[in-house]
Amino acid sequence: RNTTGYRLTLAGKIYVADLSQTKLMNARKTPRAVTMIIAVNKQGQHLLFKWKRQPYRGLISFVFGRQLYGQPAIESAKEQLFFKTGYSAKLNYLGYADIVNKQQDDIIDHLSVSIFEAKDLKEESTPDGLTGEYFWGSPEDYRPSITIYEFHVIIQWYEDTARSSILHI
Repeated sequence: RNTTGYRLTLAGKIYVADLSQTKLMNARKTPRAVTMIIAVNKQGQHLLFKWKRQPYRGLISFVFGRQLYGQPAIESAKEQLFFKTGYSAKLNYLGYADIVNKQQDDIIDHLSVSIFEAKDLKEESTPDGLTGEYFWGSPEDYRPSITIYEFHVIIQWYEDTARSSILHI
């Protein structure tokens, strides 16, 4: 507090930025911002990823990962692609998806997804494989029970050339 009133410290501003702006200033969970990369090779196969870590352990998805705090989505997408596959690529923004995985009345996961398409893939290194393994395959070969939530909805949206910029799930 000073003569002009109370001012938050830097730590206080960071804390308040994460609060819900209700009368009670309750801390509430927010969606996790992630970037997802879709790539198709000359044989028509998609770049897929099988997870070794929870909450997706054993499931198949496109390459995706958290967008880092303060980092533009496209930079996070490039980083996730490289970290998980060893590839670099030209990335084009395709659209956005809000994916909410509910079981009964409980929300298991809520992802706020920026989706990118990768072109001109270049293999630059070998990934460590700690979070999972990448491979080339056909999404239709995998049942919904072994893929991440709404995987097949995302592929239908991607394959529809008249798709809108927003994917509603």
